[in-house]
Amino acid sequence: MQKNILLIGSMNMDLVVQCNTVPVRGETLLGQQFHTTPGGKGANQAYALACQGSEVYFCGAIGKDEFGTRLVKNLQSVGVHCEQIKTLDGISSGIAIILLETSCGDNRIIVIAGANEKVTADDAKAALSSRKYDALVLQLETPMPTVEAAVIEAQKKNIPVFLNLAPAQAIKPELLPLIDFLIVNETELSLLAGKTVTDLQSGAESAALLRKKEAKTVILTLGAKGAAAFTADAEIFVPAFKVEPVDTTAAGDSFIGAFVTAWLETNDMKTALTRGNACGALATLTVGAQASIPQRKAVDDFIAANVSAKS
Repeated sequence: MQKNILLIGSMNMDLVVQCNTVPVRGETLLGQQFHTTPGGKGANQAYALACQGSEVYFCGAIGKDEFGTRLVKNLQSVGVHCEQIKTLDGISSGIAIILLETSCGDNRIIVIAGANEKVTADDAKAALSSRKYDALVLQLETPMPTVEAAVIEAQKKNIPVFLNLAPAQAIKPELLPLIDFLIVNETELSLLAGKTVTDLQSGAESAALLRKKEAKTVILTLGAKGAAAFTADAEIFVPAFKVEPVDTTAAGDSFIGAFVTAWLETNDMKTALTRGNACGALATLTVGAQASIPQRKAVDDFIAANVSAKS
């Protein structure tokens, strides 16, 4: 049975510049290619959730412009429900300027929030009251008061909360016990725990510090190394699948789409981490944000091929 997931988050049009190397201060370089593609952490995760088979409802905001229209149409193309996306006058849709270093697949991103700044606490509460949900997924590209209100309202309604602490920001300590799954990378966990995270061991130590502050489950993504879960009872690590990345832009968002869907369907942490890793790995093989996010069958086939190859 499909799970109903509410995602309250950002929508950005990505303006992508591909270049062999990025310029240093004062330097001008010739790029290789330029294109626009729908993105934004919230929209990417909604897209990934839908591609993995979840029934996704999106709460957000766009400007009355061409970018906003494209952003909504792209989500609708994979079945995301967009009735709770508001269109605003006098403000642009969110954009992200992405420098993609083709020599290694790394990126540097500047985000202009635009209409994403106008997603309010009232919007979040109305969305959470609109129907019964199996989970709430959040990130930090919308205003912090909106995120805080959504977490508190979801807790009142017994809706599990998955919060991706991206972009990296501190959150109020009293929110930690209300978040069922805190999903972080090394930078985000370092900020929250006040301790530098570089690997699994330092990640485990930092997660333990958060658990002392009543955090529940901490999910740590370690890029090419893999991903780990730290719960009250266990530490589970699943290594990454080895690929040759060309663009890492939506890898983390793809991980979240597959991880959340698999967890809600199976309640099995190893399965959820494995599917998250596979979806994230596949997303690095194609340039673009939502354009790179794989369908469920592609993830199934990738896992089957890699498991059989290792057997």
